[in-house]
Amino acid sequence: MAVQKGLQQQLDLQTRRHGFSRYRELGQRLHRLRNYFSQLFEPYLYTADGFRLGKRQYAGPQDTISLPPGQKRTITICNLFSNEHKKIDEIARLLDTDRRAVILALVQEGLVIDRRGWSRKPRTERRQTPAN
Repeated sequence: MAVQKGLQQQLDLQTRRHGFSRYRELGQRLHRLRNYFSQLFEPYLYTADGFRLGKRQYAGPQDTISLPPGQKRTITICNLFSNEHKKIDEIARLLDTDRRAVILALVQEGLVIDRRGWSRKPRTERRQTPAN
């Protein structure tokens, strides 16, 4: 009798776990669907590559002569993207750099919203208490 009760409790626990994972999976699917529809019906908020725009215009500093080369490159990338309406691949080809550097510069300046950590939360084990 006690063994049956223990097995039933384990089965209930597994069922609850799987139920929650279904809700999480459903939430992820709904999030992707919402992103798809927002790109479809509000294309002015997104780039052709699927990045969400942060700002429309970019006004760089006036005096760029005294700036280091890395900052000059960032200003050039942002100017080409926002004011000249060039695509990320075009900018990478014009400046002879990779897409990653272009995207990183746009994210740092706030022209493109960073989508790497939107809904990710650190996973903690149920048995552990969160560190304070």
